[in-house]
Amino acid sequence: MHQPSGRFFTMFISLMLALVSTACKESDPEPSPEPAPEKFIIRAADLSFLPEIEQSGTVLYNQAGNAEDMLTTLKNAGMNTVRIRLWKDPVDGHSGFAEVKAFANRVRQMGLKVWLTVHYSDTWADPGHQVPPAAWKDLGFYLLKDSLYQYTASVVRAIDRGCL
Repeated sequence: MHQPSGRFFTMFISLMLALVSTACKESDPEPSPEPAPEKFIIRAADLSFLPEIEQSGTVLYNQAGNAEDMLTTLKNAGMNTVRIRLWKDPVDGHSGFAEVKAFANRVRQMGLKVWLTVHYSDTWADPGHQVPPAAWKDLGFYLLKDSLYQYTASVVRAIDRGCL
């Protein structure tokens, strides 16, 4: 019995796969997902630096070249959520509780949602760089656990009272 050559067999398989693939695409089109309702769509920006930028006296302009509050510009462009980071005790106060509280209230007054990201650090924190706040540096496990709990509870209470 004659064995097909490797080249012929490869071409035959490629042709069959192309035919099957084409036949499946024509008869079984991919279903289109239903669009998410507008209330579930998040169009967000991390504006954690905005209070510091504004405090420095920087003037921001919209696309038309007019000086405008960045929140207004971004809201008019379709943004509906502002991410704000919260650091425990930052050295310069930026992204600390007082600044974040005031900024979050301003964001909500504009009709935008707040996406709060709590960094359990006094500065940048991410999975590869997690330095505990200076106030917690020398605490043992149980005191650290309690401090973490109390801090988180105070942030949640502030959110529940609408103070953040």
